[in-house]
Amino acid sequence: MSGHEIMAQRITTIVAELYQHGFVSRLKLMDEFNISERTLYRDLNRLGDRIIHDGNGIYRLAPAYVKPISLNNLQSLVRIFDMEDVFPTKKYYHSLISPH
Repeated sequence: MSGHEIMAQRITTIVAELYQHGFVSRLKLMDEFNISERTLYRDLNRLGDRIIHDGNGIYRLAPAYVKPISLNNLQSLVRIFDMEDVFPTKKYYHSLISPH
């Protein structure tokens, strides 16, 4: 694998982790990829304004690039965590706005 392919693979992994977890840790990435801090900064700089540094080595997606969670995804999470009784249902909302 060429150096450019390895770099592209690292950046792809970083972007995937940002979308999956909402943040990445500088120290974790350096350890995971076995790269220097300077190499990681070059990789992060390639992402430009898509990421922001939160301090303490934590990077997040810039707000303009954060994908809002869909209602279907939110409902799936509610089911996965068995929290249906905590969140109102569509039927409940309709009962509030329907005339009695």
